[in-house]
Amino acid sequence: MKRLIFLGLSVLAIGCKSSGTLSVNSTADGNWELEFISAPGKTIEDLYPENKPTLQYSAADKRVSGKNGCNSYSGTVAMENGTALFGTAQFISTRMFCPGDGEKTYMAELSKISRYSISEDGKTLTLIMGDIATMRFHRN
Repeated sequence: MKRLIFLGLSVLAIGCKSSGTLSVNSTADGNWELEFISAPGKTIEDLYPENKPTLQYSAADKRVSGKNGCNSYSGTVAMENGTALFGTAQFISTRMFCPGDGEKTYMAELSKISRYSISEDGKTLTLIMGDIATMRFHRN
């Protein structure tokens, strides 16, 4: 129970960071690796014991692709001025058998994203659902 409360407070703290540390004018172009995902009761290590999900974004093509912990995925998503409508994207993916809930959790959370922010140093991409930071990536 204490672990769940700590996780909830951590998510809240990430979502409530001051806007002075975030910039939507930085480019999301590039390669990113997942370092946090909002999944109550599970750590990122529980969900992805072998391979953490990745995200590659190309603003020129408005394409996102990567690995969801097991399978490769790709789709068209415009990420501009802090808006990122992943829920309207049609993703394609490979279909290998994947044990555990990691792949399903990642794709479900990704489809809920409506906004993003990038840290001022350009090394952290945060994907946001409403006012909640649900996924955080570091630049590779």
